[in-house]
Amino acid sequence: MDKQIPQKLSQNFDSTLSALREKSTNKEFFDKFVATLKIKDLSGNVITVVAKNTFAKQVIINDFLTDLTQTFNSYENTNYEFKVVSENENKVITTKMDYKPIGRVIGINKDYTFDNLVVGPFNNSAYLAGKQITTDHFISPLFISANVGLGKTHLLHAIGNEFIKVFPDKSVKYISSDDFSRQIYNALISDDKTLIEKIKDEYFGYDLLLIDDIQILSGRTKINELLFVIFNNAIKNKKYIVFTSDKNIDLLVGFEDRMKSRFHSGITLTIQKPDVENVVEIINKKVDESNKVYTFSPDAVSFIARRNTNDIRRLIGDINQIFFFAANNLTKYSVIDLNTVRSILAPSNQEEINLFGYDMDPNIIIEQVCNSYGVKVDMVKSKSKLKYLITPRNVCMYVLRNKFNMTYSQIGQLFSGRDHSTVMSAIEKVEKVIKSDPDLNMTIENIYKKM
Repeated sequence: MDKQIPQKLSQNFDSTLSALREKSTNKEFFDKFVATLKIKDLSGNVITVVAKNTFAKQVIINDFLTDLTQTFNSYENTNYEFKVVSENENKVITTKMDYKPIGRVIGINKDYTFDNLVVGPFNNSAYLAGKQITTDHFISPLFISANVGLGKTHLLHAIGNEFIKVFPDKSVKYISSDDFSRQIYNALISDDKTLIEKIKDEYFGYDLLLIDDIQILSGRTKINELLFVIFNNAIKNKKYIVFTSDKNIDLLVGFEDRMKSRFHSGITLTIQKPDVENVVEIINKKVDESNKVYTFSPDAVSFIARRNTNDIRRLIGDINQIFFFAANNLTKYSVIDLNTVRSILAPSNQEEINLFGYDMDPNIIIEQVCNSYGVKVDMVKSKSKLKYLITPRNVCMYVLRNKFNMTYSQIGQLFSGRDHSTVMSAIEKVEKVIKSDPDLNMTIENIYKKM
């Protein structure tokens, strides 16, 4: 028996089994399957008993349970009920009960850890700051900004998993700002006026709170007022809170200055865009994690990487798409080469053609041209008409059009929304100059070689 069962109850159970045996017409069967019943647990007025196997459980339920209950309760005029489980079921119950009690863990994805997070110069600072969550050196609040698809959410869950691993008795919650907003909104419009206070109490109870994509709360005054209260409570009580955003704090709009000031009170870090080498490492890591039956040729890996330096999430989608194709069309241990990858990832509709109708991330081309001319990418992309920016900007447009067959509209969107005619004019200027300027010709050829 797993729990201390009252002695009188045990005696009544033994007497019940003896009485049922006397009435049984098949004592050999009774001794093998019914007499072996053991009391497992007592909860309220429900007594859980363990049968030898599933067959015995069903026979007892069908043929003995009514007599068992009535006979047992007749001894002292009680009203106990019996629940019958098999030994296998009992093992599962016991295993679950043997776990060490832990605090509340809500929303954490156990698959996102520091172990499978690719770390490079682009995210090293954010990684190191998050890794300190289990030490006295962690600074709260931690505010991490990054463009869409660069691993903010993975990092948040990794912080949560690390915290749980070291402090299993503490409470952790991950929530997207969209879900947080919906929760508060539903409480505000509810007839139950106590809901808001209940939500406050809930969030006050977390030792670590992870809120993703805080920019979504822009302009939501009532929701931000509650967030402000939760935020202050966490800091006051030395609890931890981590935010992510697709914008730097100073670029957030629709937040009161006092809220931005709270964000700034801790540590703020930015995940940069990874370079091609980092993306290649991510691809190789995902391939190793996902399968052991296919290999990728180096040029196939390079091709996938150059398509996805701006969005790791889309990168994972490409890899999954390739694996799906391989599982249905290739034999085990096949080498997935560049031509195979090109055919799998070929754009299939106009929307994809507009987004991904080129082999390489166009921002890489722009960076290479800007490096060749020693100018800043953001200035070349801007609407600035400074003379020293015109030639590198025009060359960028020329290369994107002639080497990657991007449309004039696609190119214009990369340069602050310039219109079709402006892009066409810039490309025509380069075409004219290149015929008589060997230096420009050589510059463009060198850019091509770097690709």
